Amino acid sequence: MTKQRKKETEGMRVNEIESLGFVMLYTPILYDRRLDPVQKILWCILKRYRGDNDNCFPGIASIAKGLRLQKRAVYKHIERLEELGFITRHRRPGHSNLYELADVQDVYCDADGQLHDWAMDMLREAGQGKTVERILGIRKQSVFVDSPKPKPKTTPKPQVKPKKNVLKLEDAMALADDRLSKSEAAANKRKERKLKLAQDPNYQKQKIRTGTGEGPILTVNDVEDSWRVAAKEKWPDSPSTYSKWEMKDRGIAKRLCDRYTHESVIKVVETVIQNWEDYVGRFDLLGYPNMKLLAGFADSWFPEIESGRSFDHGSKRERVREEREYDEGAGTKTGGVRFL
Repeated sequence: MTKQRKKETEGMRVNEIESLGFVMLYTPILYDRRLDPVQKILWCILKRYRGDNDNCFPGIASIAKGLRLQKRAVYKHIERLEELGFITRHRRPGHSNLYELADVQDVYCDADGQLHDWAMDMLREAGQGKTVERILGIRKQSVFVDSPKPKPKTTPKPQVKPKKNVLKLEDAMALADDRLSKSEAAANKRKERKLKLAQDPNYQKQKIRTGTGEGPILTVNDVEDSWRVAAKEKWPDSPSTYSKWEMKDRGIAKRLCDRYTHESVIKVVETVIQNWEDYVGRFDLLGYPNMKLLAGFADSWFPEIESGRSFDHGSKRERVREEREYDEGAGTKTGGVRFL
């Protein structure tokens, strides 16, 4: 695409219908009374699947789903198209059939490329008499008796690009078999993964961590589970302390995990809940811990707990109160919260 063309298309809405593609339905097929509407749609579906070599190999299940018919009915319609010469079916035991689409001109025209008389009559019966008369008029104009031959041009002929190599039927079938084998391998791999997942619910988390060997890849759900287990063990008679998180708690936990990693957050959560009575006395807190409070004290608690050292009762306490103030609803006596 040229730069000017790119500028012209900027800001334009994309036509989603055109982006899905289309199938050209020739006029003789449209008015062919030998075909019922389902067979015409079936021909369009096969043409949509075809490649550069006019071959395709869709499964009967896919075709039946597109037509909303039973497989037995689809087979009958395929046999009708094959009987009229629109397609040639190549059976492959154990695999889907390969369909070779015939040129529509070979179905309705003779060797000279002119429509058969029966095709003309069929168009007239369908109300396309003007179209037939126009074709007959073109035939008369294209026939000249003793017409002078044009003089050959002296200008050099332009170089014609060679046509792309068209796959032979054997190569197309080999290509279809190769794609089918890859598809079967992928399906077997998915079945194996589902079997492992059914046997071990934690299999999905057992992946290779970046640069740290093997281990589970943790999520915010794991942080919540650790919180609920530790809180339930600490305060079994207070269900509100280990109830299911709200979205705001998950958002705070995610920001903490992005900053300190999931492992560190889980470690801090368990340590804070286990030693909550000690922290209540140190920081003049009230009630039970929550993610909002944990985020406010993150600058003080995470470095201390990760290093295994004890809390500094002096400057850190004052700095936490100055920089991270909590509202009364969070369980503290000292004022607002500034989130991470």
